[in-house]
Amino acid sequence: MEDLKVKYLSNKRTLLSVPGTLKTDAYFTEADSTVHLTELTSNLGRYVSSLSSNQFGSTAQVIIPNNDILGETYLHLQLPTNPGTSSSSVWAACPGWGWASIKQISYLWGASNVAQISLSGKSLWAISLAQCDTAEKRSQLCYLGGSPSPSAALDGNIESIDDDCYLPLALPWSVMCHSGKIGYDTSLLNSPITIQIQFAPREDFLTWASSISGANLTTVPSNFNVSEIVVRQQMFSDRSQSLKFDMQNDPTAVYNYPFKHYQSFQKDFEATEKESTMVQLTNFINADLIGMVVYVVRKSKLAGGARANGVVSPLDISLPYNLKLLFNGQVLYNSPGKLYLLQNCAGLSGSGSYSVPKTISTNTSGTLTTVSYLPIVRDMIFIDFSRKHSLCFEHEYENTFRIAQQTLDLALTLPMESGVAIAKDTYTLFATYIYNGVNSTQQGSSNIYFD
Repeated sequence: MEDLKVKYLSNKRTLLSVPGTLKTDAYFTEADSTVHLTELTSNLGRYVSSLSSNQFGSTAQVIIPNNDILGETYLHLQLPTNPGTSSSSVWAACPGWGWASIKQISYLWGASNVAQISLSGKSLWAISLAQCDTAEKRSQLCYLGGSPSPSAALDGNIESIDDDCYLPLALPWSVMCHSGKIGYDTSLLNSPITIQIQFAPREDFLTWASSISGANLTTVPSNFNVSEIVVRQQMFSDRSQSLKFDMQNDPTAVYNYPFKHYQSFQKDFEATEKESTMVQLTNFINADLIGMVVYVVRKSKLAGGARANGVVSPLDISLPYNLKLLFNGQVLYNSPGKLYLLQNCAGLSGSGSYSVPKTISTNTSGTLTTVSYLPIVRDMIFIDFSRKHSLCFEHEYENTFRIAQQTLDLALTLPMESGVAIAKDTYTLFATYIYNGVNSTQQGSSNIYFD
C-alpha cells in the first residue's frame, strides 16, 4: 500500500508552468517513432476452407493448420438463388439470416486442457455487435449478415450482397474492436485448431407459405450453396523469429495469450406489456465477471417455417425500459426509462444502436410478402462492470468481482407492441457473460484458464 500512496498521492498541487516531460511538436523524438522488431506481412484469404457439411441443421467443422499467426476469422455462407419476387415467392429469408442460421459455434484450441468451448449463435451476434464502436459499423454487420430474400427493393443496387452473407466469428484471436488484436501464433501448437459450427434448422431463418402443397416444398432449400471459412493471417518473413523454436529448446517456457471468454445464457419467460417482470440470471463461472450483453426478443419472432401469417425476425428485438440488475438485493445497474440507450454511448465513438429492414411474413392467403424495407433502429443492453466497455483484451486485465454459483436478478418492463391495452406473451432473454481468459501455451499444448 505504501507504493500506491507514493505513486498516486501528493502533498502539493500541480504547477502548470512546470511540465512533467519536455516535448516539442517541431521534431520527432526517439519516443515518437518506433518500429516493430519482427517483420510480418498480413494476408486475407490465402487460407480458405469449405466446411465439412453445408446442410441446414447439421454440424460442420474446419481445421486451421498450425503455421502462421491467426487473426480475423470469417464465415461465408450463400443461399440458393430465390426464384420469387418481393411480393410472391416459394420461400423467404429473414433480415440477418446468416446470424440466425448458426445455432452454436465451438472451438478446440489444439491439444488443450479444456474441451471444446462453445458459444450460441445468438451470443455470436451480440458479441460481434458489442465489439463495434459505431452504429454504422453495427448496422453494416447486420446487413452483411444476410439481406432479406427475395429482395426486389434492392434490384439494381450494385452494393447488394445478393444471396451471400459474411460473418465475423468472435473467437479469442478474432475481434471487431477498432484497434484489432494481436493474433495467435498457431505454430506454437503441435495440433491444429478446430472450429465447429452447428447450423440451425431452416425454420429458424426461413419462412414459406403454408398453402403450398407438400410436393412443392422441395423448392424450399435444405442446404447452403457455399459454406466456408476465410481467415486473415500474418506470415513471418523469417520463421526463425517465431517463439516456436525458443519454446522447443526450453520446455519450461510459457507463452501467455490473453483473451475475453464469452458464455451464453438464455431463458424463456412470460411478461405482460407495461408491467415489470423479474428474470433470474444464473450459471456464472468462477472468474472475474467483466460485463454482459443482454437483449430480449418476442418468441414469436424467432420462428418461421410453414405457417399462416408466419414471421421470422430475430434481429427485431424488444427495447425494454426501467431495467434494474440486483445482486443480493443491491443495485448493480439501474436504468430509469431507457437510460441505457445513453449509457451504451459511453466509451464508444458512436451510439450502441443498429438498424435493419423490417420483417418478412406471410399474409392470410399464405403468400409470402415483405412488410417493409424501411429500417428499424434497435439497441442491445451493454452492462459493464469494469470502468470501460471492454469486449476485447486491450493491454490490461480488468479486476472485477466473482459470483460463481450465485444469481443476479434483472427487472425489466416490456413496451407495448401488440396494439392492445394489455397483452401477455412469451419472450426469450439472451445474455452473454464476459470474463477474463488466458491461454498459457507450453510444450505445444494449450492450457486455458478463466481468471
